[in-house]
Amino acid sequence: MAMARDDSLWCAEVRVVEEFVMEQPIPPYLFAFAVGEIGFREVGPRTKVYAEAAVTLLDSAAKEFASTEDMIKVGERLFGPYNWERFDLLVLPPSFPYGGMENPRMVFLTPTVIKGDASGAQVVAHELAHSWTGNLITNKTNEHFG
Repeated sequence: MAMARDDSLWCAEVRVVEEFVMEQPIPPYLFAFAVGEIGFREVGPRTKVYAEAAVTLLDSAAKEFASTEDMIKVGERLFGPYNWERFDLLVLPPSFPYGGMENPRMVFLTPTVIKGDASGAQVVAHELAHSWTGNLITNKTNEHFG
């Protein structure tokens, strides 16, 4: 039995369609996306911090990671140009089981790295380093792991 489709949601004037283009090729294990009620704060010319749209969380994350642009500049001095255009950060819900994951252009972070004293930025620095070693230079296929 065919289900009737309600086109009013898909064709409504209030519908928001986001498009994303990324010219750099990446291996499948680095592809990720997130969906939810997400807000953001700008922390630099190449960086926004995204999180659930809770003002306290967003403000705490922006304060914790305010030095991100300085870290990018140090990385560029050490390793060459940052080739991914953006270096955004997404603070995920507490169920995210890792400290961070270096997806190109947007690092995923656990909220436990927000300490209130900027020490959580160490995780961001680690994930940023993958922008040169790991995201640009990586294994061609799964057979190259191990």
